[in-house]
Amino acid sequence: MKHVVDSFKLGRVVGVHPLPLSYYVENGIASRATLWRWGKQGLRILRVGHRSYIHPSDLTSFMEREASCVDSITNSKS
Repeated sequence: MKHVVDSFKLGRVVGVHPLPLSYYVENGIASRATLWRWGKQGLRILRVGHRSYIHPSDLTSFMEREASCVDSITNSKS
């Protein structure tokens, strides 16, 4: 369970906790299938029991990383 402990020691903003996947789905951020695919692509998903959570900062850093990859591919084609 070291992975679970380490995810809480990454210098998070105080008071912000990982949110359940349903939060992101219900707010129209992404579908469950998209979140599953992003997890396969490297998005850190915290699994506790049969529930899955994503820390907002993990989602933000994942989105920024993916956007920079797309930008670098687009720039290399021009």
